[in-house]
Amino acid sequence: MGLPETVALPRPAADFQDVRGPSTRREWAFQKLSHCLDQRPISKTCGALLLGGPGCGKTTFCSELCWPSQGPSGRQQRALNRRLLCYHFLQGHNEKSLSLSEFVRSLVTQILNHSTESHKERSMRRKLANEAKIKHENLQTNERSEILDSESDYSLSMPKESNNLGQESLYSNVYAENVLSSNAEKTNQAPPIPNLPVNPRTLIADAYLEKLKSDSEIQIALRAKNIELNPDDCLKRALLFPLLEIDPPKTSLFILIDSIDEHSFIYSNSTLTRSKPRERSSQSRTIAELLANHHHLFPQWLLLVCTARKQSKSIAKMFTGFRKLSLDDLRKSQVVRDVQQYILARLDQENSLRQHISRDTAEMLNQLHIKSNGCFLYLEKVLDGVSDNFIVLREVREIPGTLNGLYLWLSQRLFNRRQFAKVQPLLNVILAAKCALTEALLYDIIKVNNNKMSSEDFKKRFYLLRRILIISKSGTIRLFHHSFAEWLLDIKHCTQKYLCNIFHGHCILAMYYTLHAKYLSNQEIYDYAFHLSRMEQYLNEKPEQRCPNIVYKMNQDRKFTK
Repeated sequence: MGLPETVALPRPAADFQDVRGPSTRREWAFQKLSHCLDQRPISKTCGALLLGGPGCGKTTFCSELCWPSQGPSGRQQRALNRRLLCYHFLQGHNEKSLSLSEFVRSLVTQILNHSTESHKERSMRRKLANEAKIKHENLQTNERSEILDSESDYSLSMPKESNNLGQESLYSNVYAENVLSSNAEKTNQAPPIPNLPVNPRTLIADAYLEKLKSDSEIQIALRAKNIELNPDDCLKRALLFPLLEIDPPKTSLFILIDSIDEHSFIYSNSTLTRSKPRERSSQSRTIAELLANHHHLFPQWLLLVCTARKQSKSIAKMFTGFRKLSLDDLRKSQVVRDVQQYILARLDQENSLRQHISRDTAEMLNQLHIKSNGCFLYLEKVLDGVSDNFIVLREVREIPGTLNGLYLWLSQRLFNRRQFAKVQPLLNVILAAKCALTEALLYDIIKVNNNKMSSEDFKKRFYLLRRILIISKSGTIRLFHHSFAEWLLDIKHCTQKYLCNIFHGHCILAMYYTLHAKYLSNQEIYDYAFHLSRMEQYLNEKPEQRCPNIVYKMNQDRKFTK
């Protein structure tokens, strides 16, 4: 039928994103968003734009909407979550999240997941999984118990029909016989719960699913190749036009897009502050352009909610007319309260932090609150340093009052010139890599550039990076925040001393893939071609001056093959 395949939607880990804590839930912001949502049917404004600097908590705010906190403090988030039709998180380190085809197909997949058919399928899978788990636990209990040996033998000798009853046979004294009959099992429908209204997004999903099944144009428009060739037409045919034809629900719903201005820095050694403006084109090339060109086609019951950096003037122009909400404006009492609550919560939860508080240092916390300018990432890095005895609280007066200034100050504390020269190749590879890196894989890649490096030497270099790297539960390595990755590539802020070269990373990765060419998967071949193209672009400028050791290795490899 041409249904879209399931699109992986990883939850952005709190480790890799903004601060997440009990004091940063921003109840006032959720109230304003709820008001925008209620006013959508009678308002000309079709969207809301949440603005803030890097690290102010935009992704945390979106995460609370998608995965609300439990308990009384999460009531507003849970109420909004029930009205969330679909979401998308753009991540600079994840090129797939920036893809137009992945974006459109992801939204459609999530809408279909709200349909009645999808609910039935999931409940059936859960039921089968629970039955299998209980059956497995019963078998283990029977095998280990000497007292029930005779009963175990009896159960194994029972006919298959009685065993198939599984868990339901335990409740035969509660349910009537007709409930446990074979006919009831075939229907596999739970009795309806009285007075429980159907979620509006389920009604929308059911209606959309019917259109998808019957309309071949929608199915064709959802093919990845077609979306990449003509994203504007496919978005309209696959999503917007069908939604316009559906009867409006009683309550309005919303679509959530986080970091709509996010970009990938793996294509050049520049950031947003240095990137050249693109030529005008009639076709959308980014998710931001796609939504900006077609948000006027959103149905009256659907609100578009996006987050972006307040420095992104192009985004503000694209979405003129949207209701704007600032998350880090310290002129607002709610934002000041959020910052104060975060500091107090950290003091309350961490004894190692409280030990540094005295009459003399209490004033430093007030200075920290002012210098943060509403940036929770700024607060987090400073308080983490104080908690780890890396920063003395009295030094707060010396720390610059911007996030870029804090990054430079921390780097000066972490690395002298010789130490940074040792870790720079590791950072170049981390910045350029398209694949998920682990410590072991990073060592194998770095050895291509320096085959004399021992495992102990690598571990010492890797240890120097411990305060700027995050390692997930699966072992994946990531810089602690996307803004720091941008900082390392922007000479305006990081200075020549801490400037990294992403093209050196592309060269090293290309050489690594060359040495393992026989064993590459399809995705690795794609990554290999990408790194080769970046390396070719770079080496064509000034090969010997830019990366002499890589050029030498390539020339030696060519001689060997001849």
